[in-house]
Amino acid sequence: MPSPATPSITYLSDQPRRKTVSVFGGAGGWGSLITETLREADADVHIVDPRYPESLPPQEAARISDSLVFAVSPSTEILSIRNQIQGSLREGQVLLDVATNKGKIRGALEDFDGRGLSVCSTHPLCAPDVDTRGMHTILIPVGQNHESATEEAKALYEKLGMRIWQASFEEHRAVMDLHQGLPHLVSWAVAAAVAARIRQPGFPRELWSNISTANSSLHEAAMYRVISQNLGISARIIEALRETEDGRQLMQDLLRTLMGMSKAGQEEIVEGNARTLEQLDPDGSRREKMAPLTRYMAEEIVKTKQ
Repeated sequence: MPSPATPSITYLSDQPRRKTVSVFGGAGGWGSLITETLREADADVHIVDPRYPESLPPQEAARISDSLVFAVSPSTEILSIRNQIQGSLREGQVLLDVATNKGKIRGALEDFDGRGLSVCSTHPLCAPDVDTRGMHTILIPVGQNHESATEEAKALYEKLGMRIWQASFEEHRAVMDLHQGLPHLVSWAVAAAVAARIRQPGFPRELWSNISTANSSLHEAAMYRVISQNLGISARIIEALRETEDGRQLMQDLLRTLMGMSKAGQEEIVEGNARTLEQLDPDGSRREKMAPLTRYMAEEIVKTKQ
């Protein structure tokens, strides 16, 4: 199982000379934050991004850098970057990425490791424009040479005040199916159902939009958080959910549960929900922990509609 990573104290400014880092996608959200953070740590940081006026050519950036950071979107751009820079790479270079979906780039990252680079794949679990202190990030050490990259990744996220967890590719995928794939899938499904209902003639749309119950407020907040993002984000996350057998099974389980509830009576629904609770939260501790938080959140959301 994933576990909190061991803290690292050493960082770039503690090196005998300034470390040279190239951030691919350095003009974007996470790219900009990483660039700023590394420069504050006294690293010599170059940006490789067509949106940046002084962008270095990819081959030149790879040739002069001690470390490379891939913060590009979509993450599959890493595949084309690999083809551009492979002749400029050398053993011992450090390589990090911040991609959400690892499935399509895992082979490329393992290829970098095979070339003698030190590789650690990372996934910060928040947007770059929020206060990152206390937020979570996952580190995935890649291959046999990952030690240097893993230490640099730890140091980077420690400077951002984030809580660091370490996992394998398989553990990351399993957890992200539940933390990302399922919420995005369900949010868009609910949004589509709601949109269809409120389009019906005579539906009291003004009343609907101005009142809310506690439960609907929480659901609505989660839904709008998802559907307010760039549409491509959800598309890539849902596609990643479909890419694995476990992800497809999760979708089938969801469909089966919905169809079952659509046909079941009250007693059957109660019995089914009781079985679910026994598997999900047998001692009730998670419900007890979440109750005051969800109550506070619901009250605050309802107040915004007053």
